[in-house]
Amino acid sequence: MTGWLILAEDEAGLERKVSEYVPEGIENRFSGPWNGFAVAATPPQAIAHYQALADAGIQYFVIQLPNAADQETMRLFAEQVIPHLRQTNL
Repeated sequence: MTGWLILAEDEAGLERKVSEYVPEGIENRFSGPWNGFAVAATPPQAIAHYQALADAGIQYFVIQLPNAADQETMRLFAEQVIPHLRQTNL
């Protein structure tokens, strides 16, 4: 299971979402043992993040959204991230 996922088309959109969902900043909210719980990324950044997990042997991802109404994150994950992930044989 991965933590919160926040996706946007570009850096400006990502900054707007992060400031709305986590006004105190991701680094402040998720520090110490929670560091890395939230992933805020553009689709290319998310592909790199999830591909590294797949390369380590993870076969399934369960993502969480900080806002269940965030259709953009779900659409980008389905259309622009998942199709680019490849399963590696370990």
